Amino acid sequence: MNDRHMLYDELCGVLTDYEGNGSEDRATATELYGVLVKIQNHWESVITADSENVAITEDDEIAAATFALEQLQKQHEQALATRAKTAATDASTLQAEDISELVGVVTVKNESTINPQLRRDNQIKTIHSSLAIENNSLSLEQMTDVINGKRVLGAPNEIREVKNTY
Repeated sequence: MNDRHMLYDELCGVLTDYEGNGSEDRATATELYGVLVKIQNHWESVITADSENVAITEDDEIAAATFALEQLQKQHEQALATRAKTAATDASTLQAEDISELVGVVTVKNESTINPQLRRDNQIKTIHSSLAIENNSLSLEQMTDVINGKRVLGAPNEIREVKNTY
């Protein structure tokens, strides 16, 4: 009779923890499985102990065991589904990161090696536009000559602006 009460109390505790209502101390499937194994190992003593004082019918015991096994099965299936989703997501994320990294490397290499003259010309045009907004009267050709180190006829402060900007 003592074994039966201990097993019943342990099963009740694990099932209560298993149902847990979102608490952090939820019982795991392994703990639930462990209690079910104990019940199975002590089944004969549970059934035969003090049979005249047993208020639970055999059908009730079977229903309780079936319910516990169904709950364990559901949790196991959910864990497998979660692992599969996580694994697929992780693999997709890693592939996307690898692709992004390779695209970035190719882009940087292409931009810096394909046409450096085009980049330089665009930079000079940008400087010309910016300084024109600030009333710098030098032409695009004059600014290009200043950047190339040639002498240009113009106001010294405007020539200095071009050199400082480049």
